[in-house]
Amino acid sequence: MPKLRKLFISFLAILVSLVPLFSNLNNVNAQIVNCSASVTPNQVNPGSTQDFTMSVMNGSAARIHWIKFTRPSTNFTLGGITLPPVWTSTSDADSITVSGGSINLGVSRTFTLTGVAAANLNAPSANWIVEASDDAASGSNPFSCSGPLGTQIGTPDTTAPVISNVVVSNITSSSAIVTWDTDEAADSTVNYGTTSGYGSTQADASFVTSHSVNLTGLSANTAYHYEVVSKDPSNNSTSSSDNTFLTQAASSSTPPTITTTTPSTTSLPIPTVNPNPGDKEAPVVQITTDLSKPFKEAPSISGTATDNFAVYSVEYSLDDGVNWLPVDSVTGLASKSVSFAFKPAGLPDGNYSIIARAIDPSANVGVSSEKVLIIDVLPPLIGPSVVSFGPLVSQAEKGVTFAVIGIDEKITLKALGGPISVNIEASSEDKSETKVFTLTKAKDSELWSGVLAFSKAGTYTLLAKAVDGAANKTERVLNKVVVAPSSKITDADGKGVKGAKVTAYYFDNESNTWSVWDSSAYSQKNPQTTNQNGEYNFFFPAGKYYLKVEAVGYHDLTTSIFEQSENQVIESTLKMEKALGITLGDYYLKIPTFVIRHPKIVNDFHNEVENQIAEKKNLTDYDLTGVSAGSVKTVDFNGKPTVLAFLSSWAPGIEDQIRELDELGKNSDFNVEAVVLLESKEKFAAFEKIGGYNLAFIADPLGAELKDFNVVSLPSFLIVGRDGTITNEQTKFLSKEDLQAQLSKL
Repeated sequence: MPKLRKLFISFLAILVSLVPLFSNLNNVNAQIVNCSASVTPNQVNPGSTQDFTMSVMNGSAARIHWIKFTRPSTNFTLGGITLPPVWTSTSDADSITVSGGSINLGVSRTFTLTGVAAANLNAPSANWIVEASDDAASGSNPFSCSGPLGTQIGTPDTTAPVISNVVVSNITSSSAIVTWDTDEAADSTVNYGTTSGYGSTQADASFVTSHSVNLTGLSANTAYHYEVVSKDPSNNSTSSSDNTFLTQAASSSTPPTITTTTPSTTSLPIPTVNPNPGDKEAPVVQITTDLSKPFKEAPSISGTATDNFAVYSVEYSLDDGVNWLPVDSVTGLASKSVSFAFKPAGLPDGNYSIIARAIDPSANVGVSSEKVLIIDVLPPLIGPSVVSFGPLVSQAEKGVTFAVIGIDEKITLKALGGPISVNIEASSEDKSETKVFTLTKAKDSELWSGVLAFSKAGTYTLLAKAVDGAANKTERVLNKVVVAPSSKITDADGKGVKGAKVTAYYFDNESNTWSVWDSSAYSQKNPQTTNQNGEYNFFFPAGKYYLKVEAVGYHDLTTSIFEQSENQVIESTLKMEKALGITLGDYYLKIPTFVIRHPKIVNDFHNEVENQIAEKKNLTDYDLTGVSAGSVKTVDFNGKPTVLAFLSSWAPGIEDQIRELDELGKNSDFNVEAVVLLESKEKFAAFEKIGGYNLAFIADPLGAELKDFNVVSLPSFLIVGRDGTITNEQTKFLSKEDLQAQLSKL
């Protein structure tokens, strides 16, 4: 009995200790720490009266005794509310508060609010605010419930933004700025990388219609693939096609620095000013001439420079500080304040970064802010292009070059007239795909280069677009590009074999041996692994090859040897035979076959493509009179077969091509004329002299013949009969023998 009594006393003590805990379940210390809420409907029509169902669920141990519903915005007018039993409500213009009941842990309650949406208004989704407390009297320390609480006025937005005007600008060796527009406010994302798989992302969550994303940490002289993506507030997302740009080569020049206390400028009179050893304050320099408008020639540019001690010399730069020139005149030299002026001479069309610097006797250097001088005489002039992959030129056939899915090609062209941007727009014949490839200007030349990359087979027309600093625009149709479909590895039923290893072997004539083809110089992988459709892609330079294909569950396949005399796309389907075998753990042992197969690479892709042959014209329709090489009339060509060659000194392989023309020109039975495009006679003279050529060149510095002869790629040739009729057009390297064979038929 005493033991039972002690046990009963202990039980009472435990109950007493639990009283505070139970009492806390109903106290008003705001212990709601978790709740969720939702609202339906999520969309209403303008001016409509709507019953909104508000569900509130308690996720806390404490009971909810108080809830406040606040309207999403002033676009809604609140009415009454339908309550569960024992609950009561109060309201004002912005909210309705309910209390008196309770919601336990894990329990949900539903309330129906009446609201009126504003008339004649479409408004994006905005959230109701739902707050809960365990304090029934005053709702102290309320907790905000989370959940789908948005309501939109008007038709739900299911339309993705439309992307336009995608541009890459300010391209350096390590950075670039990508800009684009959308027809509605949306966020900004750029996916980029050295392949179309990207791998890097830069984003801005702000909702805007004009987008700008700065890409940094890029590698110099590297082709980058990129796409832009924009998503609107309703989560409708859209993306551009895969586009490309090429970063600039790393600069080998560095702005000059002053390392001694004695200034090095010798072009200005040396004032009698002694250095001030304690002076660390640099001069303040300002260019005062207004350069905001374009000029046909450089104006006289003025400015001022001040220093706490004295200004020793003033210089200016046209290339962002790489090189410096003394100003033409300076007033007040050796005093604390000077005025200066200079007038750059002989500037061709272009944008020039103008800065000035002043140096004091203690070698402190002050540099002005940059101003851009725009010289604009002519609109941009776009020359013919050269397409290459790796170190080899992709030979054009009558204005058509070839490409293959997934393999990048480089395009280079010359553009005069001071363009600040050049893009290549590639449109498929069926208009189903348009891609934009941004070209980058080489330093100290008028050459622009970029990367062509395609993800769909088809024929694309290349349209070059250039804009100069005065907003003059030029468009010019270049050559067509025919993109071959991927090659395939299939089974006997024609289904693609995924994961097959395809290795290309190359015959080395010097060592007389076969080895795995070194594809790295041509931006390709070897061996390759087929994708889920059994696809792989190769673009081979001239040579002798064979392919070996290996796949789990199939007999190995080795093709017969194939040889090609020029760069060529391989587009072929190879069938593999199923193999019997035994699986042992991670290993699969094939039962060998004694049937030897060496399937041929059947590649009729080039032959199936219809060449784009220009309409035949009579050469007497044209006149080369007035070019800097003298008066040359094409009517004078009549009586002899003629080859009219269009060249540029910068084009790859130009020396070899001129040498072939030079040899052909020794045959008095033919006329051989070479037109040098977008280069003056003076500029070409050095190239001509170094080469020691006997060929007479016709200089066409302003591209007068580009339009008449429709020269779109280099080199280009017109084969002309004795009567002046153009009988053939070629747009690839031609040897003396090739040309002579064609001319001898005329």
